[in-house]
Amino acid sequence: MNAEMWGFVAGLVVSVAAVCIGSWVRRRKEKKRGVDWDDSFDERQKLARGKAYGSALFTLAAYLVINAVVSCVRGPWAQPGVDGMMGIFPATGVFAMRCICSDAFISLREKPRTYLFLFGMTAIVQILAAADSIYDGMLFTDGLADWKLFS
Repeated sequence: MNAEMWGFVAGLVVSVAAVCIGSWVRRRKEKKRGVDWDDSFDERQKLARGKAYGSALFTLAAYLVINAVVSCVRGPWAQPGVDGMMGIFPATGVFAMRCICSDAFISLREKPRTYLFLFGMTAIVQILAAADSIYDGMLFTDGLADWKLFS
């Protein structure tokens, strides 16, 4: 593994650790205030989210089968691991769309404004990073999609 890949791995580990620590701290603060999280979704929303999970799983399985067929017929189109990770995006999109269409994406106690702001800021940062990578021509290595496609 080269030095650049170690940077990606380190970034992933630090990001996951930051989310876990932040979630733990938030839970402790809310537990002290007496916030109860057991009833954040009603039964209809839980059922709709379960159906959305099933659709997302089916989408991921279909993507992996199509990817395997394309890779066998045409040859690899991405570096090892990149093609499999790309399947997460359509599956997540299907999950989100099913939840939004069935009105089960945000629980009754959550405030959508915060999530919309975070999503918007993340989208802007990702678009700027992608534009920079496209401009530099760094998305492909030896004709195969690279890990930089995710930034």
